Amino acid sequence: EEAGRIRARQSELERRLQQLDGDIAREERMVRDNADILERLRTEEAALNSENAGAAEREATTRAAFEQAASTLSQSEAKLAALTAERSEAEQSVIDARATESSARPPLQDARAELARIETEARTLAKILNAASGDLFPAVLEQISVDRGFETALGAALGEDLDVPLDRSAPVHWGESAIQPGDAALPEGVKSLASVVHAPA
Repeated sequence: EEAGRIRARQSELERRLQQLDGDIAREERMVRDNADILERLRTEEAALNSENAGAAEREATTRAAFEQAASTLSQSEAKLAALTAERSEAEQSVIDARATESSARPPLQDARAELARIETEARTLAKILNAASGDLFPAVLEQISVDRGFETALGAALGEDLDVPLDRSAPVHWGESAIQPGDAALPEGVKSLASVVHAPA
């Protein structure tokens, strides 16, 4: 559930980044347009000054338009700076959300592995405790015991073979298997199940 909220937050931030990119592009166009207007007005003002044709009213109008354009340009630049800062903050939020999601994965994986281990141990213990003793061919599980703490290892190693009987008259049964000279030895420090599992000779 936490990972889902993180992914939803990440998607929301990425959508906000796209929106900010569009806003920034629009403001950049406005800045360019206003700069063009200013340049045109400067040209017109220079022409008016050179003509010196007594167009005081036109000059005043042009000056007012020039000042308005300069104000608009200043506002656009300020808004662009604010949007750029907001975009930078949103990018950092996306990075943080991704880092949080990544850090949440190992604990989740560990919890799942622990759950699987506990389930395996529970199944093995259930077989040991609930094995039926009155069957025609009792399972080998009924005739063996294992040191405490190694139930999971026994279940993982033998699995359903624990239900196979020792009785040779059974259709399927356990048989003798001696260690052969060519059998690979266990790595140093690895404990054999034979040392913790006690079965009939």
